[in-house]
Amino acid sequence: MCFESSYTASVDFSIHRPRGDPPVLCLALTRPQKTMDTNLAPAFVTLLALGGQVGLPILLLTCLRSKRLNRHSTFVNCCITSIIYSLVFCILIYSGQYRRAEPNYALCVAQASMIMAVLPMVCVAVLMFILQMWAAFQEPGSAIFVAFKRPYMLFILLALPYVTFLGFLLGTILFATSRPDAVWDYNGLYCTFKQSVIARRMGPLSCLVPITMSATLEVVIVVQWYRRWHRVKRVFPLAVKKAHALICFRVCLFNVYTWLSIAVSISFRETPPAIAYIIEAGIPLVAFIVFGTQEDILQAWGVRREDDPATYDQQRVTSIVSPATEEIGPSGL
Repeated sequence: MCFESSYTASVDFSIHRPRGDPPVLCLALTRPQKTMDTNLAPAFVTLLALGGQVGLPILLLTCLRSKRLNRHSTFVNCCITSIIYSLVFCILIYSGQYRRAEPNYALCVAQASMIMAVLPMVCVAVLMFILQMWAAFQEPGSAIFVAFKRPYMLFILLALPYVTFLGFLLGTILFATSRPDAVWDYNGLYCTFKQSVIARRMGPLSCLVPITMSATLEVVIVVQWYRRWHRVKRVFPLAVKKAHALICFRVCLFNVYTWLSIAVSISFRETPPAIAYIIEAGIPLVAFIVFGTQEDILQAWGVRREDDPATYDQQRVTSIVSPATEEIGPSGL
């Protein structure tokens, strides 16, 4: 009997009969073929690169360098985590090993562990941004408003996404080292865990809590803004209605797309369709489109003319009853 071994589990039986010898049963354990055509890799990496490695870095640098753009640190954090997201999913492709039958094992462990941790990090970063916006909408002088102005609270808001990332990363690395056969690159795009469908979907499933909390806070913010707008209309009847709550609407759009990505990711099919990977890769690009098309961002890029001083003053009137606009920018919603 002859025996050939690999670290995977498809089994082939064949009969070998050298000349003059009786038949011999040969058992071969061969590595299963990748279930996703690697031709999808160019589209996959293009979406990730356009959003997370070109668009968002430009948006981030614009916000940091422009004196007219006022963005809270939690917004900057959302951009940074989305950039990290795009880089993590490109590791196997950028290393050139996505076409190999057996990519470097250490590289696969690192990428699979980071993929399990990076989506929860992005979701928590979005939640911290929404939480800061909600606190800014509270009455000045209230306990919540004052608490969120303290330095330690800012530190918590900025650090929590990365604490989440490290927690998931360490947990999945420990799991991978205890089960060396748990990591593979079955889709030909990135490495993941093969132990069970539930284990592979643990990262997306863990995002349900922060995304649900974000959606709840968005509803609360819109209700508060609507009430305050009626207040400012009574005081300034001629004020131009600039919907500063649109930033909340933009975040809501991003959350809806994230919900879609999670729904596709937690599909309990063994081999998800190609569209699932395209949706997954589009998260950074959607973030760039949603937040990069704000009015003041387009003005900073010279795509749109700047408002005249009178219009700018009318926008500032609205900020009297929308304190959150001071945290996220005076005009670019």
